[in-house]
Amino acid sequence: MAHVLFSNLPAYYRFSGPDIDQARVAGKKTLSIVFITGSCASVIALLWAGHVLWRHLKSGGQISALIIMLLLNDLLELLLNIYVVTKLLQDENCWYKSMTCKILSSSWSGSRIFGLHLHPVVALESVLYLRHPPCSTHVFFPSCSITVSIIAFFCFVLCEVFSLTAIFVLSLSLLIAITATTGIITCRMPAHTDDIPYRTKKPHPVVLALVVFTVVTYISFVLVIIFWWEYWEMWVITIAVISLTKISDPLLCGMVYWTQRS
Repeated sequence: MAHVLFSNLPAYYRFSGPDIDQARVAGKKTLSIVFITGSCASVIALLWAGHVLWRHLKSGGQISALIIMLLLNDLLELLLNIYVVTKLLQDENCWYKSMTCKILSSSWSGSRIFGLHLHPVVALESVLYLRHPPCSTHVFFPSCSITVSIIAFFCFVLCEVFSLTAIFVLSLSLLIAITATTGIITCRMPAHTDDIPYRTKKPHPVVLALVVFTVVTYISFVLVIIFWWEYWEMWVITIAVISLTKISDPLLCGMVYWTQRS
């Protein structure tokens, strides 16, 4: 995504009409507004998720390493968002001019792509814990979760730095498989009983809905890469929608540990 915003390659504006400069500036201003609005909403969602997780810790519970990684990734993206919005408002095409711009913007877009991939994994872990707690414990143990998350994050950042968009297309099948597995486990979830660990208030359908929204958003991103990469307006719409998915990350993390209160 970053190379599209800051490289100013003519191919991305091929069907933007005669006034390409006007289309580019208007698109960047629109994205800046969306990024600022999404960041404000994301901060509110993060505060709510932090409150829920704090209550969970005080009650003697534990927090998944994957959830911690997802929330830290959102915090990093919020910080990098300040730099990206500044460059968009200045209409700077710094991709080939500044290594700092290339690295920071790639880290921003790489963190969002990483969040899109980690989101379904967190949902799968939460529903698997309810259905098969021993299996969840063995599959998602902390050291492995943290190591894989860090490796995946840097892989997506490097893919952005070198514009390896084919990797994003290939990873779509993995996301669909994880989402389908989460859906199957959710639909087969037993009724709430005292002898089954229960980590959510009621939101198994809500958790699945958040995951489906995230995956559908990623599918639209992949379709733009494959079919509509020459349409600047399509990039603007897709990147705007993708940026809003960072709001659903803390919502998912909070829903996982939301317990019924009297």
